[in-house]
Amino acid sequence: MYEEILKLALDNIRPKAEDYAKIKEAVNKVMSAVKKFSDVNPVLVGSVAKDTWLKKDTDIDIFLPFSETVEYKTVVEEGIKTGKKVAKELSADAILKYANHPYVSFSYSGYDIEIVPCYKTDRPKTPVDRTLLHTEYVKKNLRKDLKDDVRLLKAFFKGIGVYGAESKVKGFSGYLTELIIMRCGSFIDSLRYLSSLKSLSIADPIDEKRDVASAVSLDTLAKCSLACNEFLRHPSIDFFMG
Repeated sequence: MYEEILKLALDNIRPKAEDYAKIKEAVNKVMSAVKKFSDVNPVLVGSVAKDTWLKKDTDIDIFLPFSETVEYKTVVEEGIKTGKKVAKELSADAILKYANHPYVSFSYSGYDIEIVPCYKTDRPKTPVDRTLLHTEYVKKNLRKDLKDDVRLLKAFFKGIGVYGAESKVKGFSGYLTELIIMRCGSFIDSLRYLSSLKSLSIADPIDEKRDVASAVSLDTLAKCSLACNEFLRHPSIDFFMG
């Protein structure tokens, strides 16, 4: 019933060989530039590192994990300084952005690049520090055959307007999307799971006291549940095209 729609959706969102080649070249250029200006070994994180990225609107996230012995002020200052030098090296305009602390963003080769300082620690203090551990967890535990299911769920969430944990969306982060697929085992089973929920709570595998779904508002969850029910009854490519 759903196969034809999902195949069509995947044809639109799954990276092809030329997409992999292009993004690999961009990652290598940025990583080489980072190594030129910093003694901290850069780490590729996020969906590109986990191979759950979509063909369009992909960010390349590169973290600079400092030792916990380094003063916080120094971590931020060195991260920003490195990011700005990398942007200049690649003839890009650096933009200072803010999450838990400032970081540098710029566009290169058609991608949004983010150079983010953090601490390398098993006791993360912020979401920034946790990203390294989240990336490693998914790389080790997400089955290869489920990566396209993650892509489908991400595209579905984007299509219905519930993707992103930021305050203006109060929705599903990439990491939460991956955990839902890992829990449910497929895109369709994930929709069935979400279609009947009145509340959502998923413990972080790297920190059982933390709820990965805490950013998802009740309104967003209700919107998601309605869309899941509607797709299950009347599957359409339109759900992936919002």
